Amino acid sequence: MAGLLEGKIGVITGLSERHGYAWGIAQACLREGARLAFTHEARYARHVADLTADIPNAILAEVDVSDDAQVERAFATLGERSEEHTSELQSQ
Repeated sequence: MAGLLEGKIGVITGLSERHGYAWGIAQACLREGARLAFTHEARYARHVADLTADIPNAILAEVDVSDDAQVERAFATLGERSEEHTSELQSQ
């Protein structure tokens, strides 16, 4: 039986550790079949990459939410990568 989020992409913000809310939400989304995207500030890039290393097909996007242009670029990147994901699913 497919999960509730099968074929969907969830965007997780605020990931900082494996004991926080964001991690718990990410794990629940994964269990339900979602592919996940994570936004992060530049200074946390390595940390987020380490935390998400075992998450299949995780999408990472750097963003400083105080900069509107960065927010727009990050979501454009997420949109492009989600389109790639959708194409991959359709070709299966």
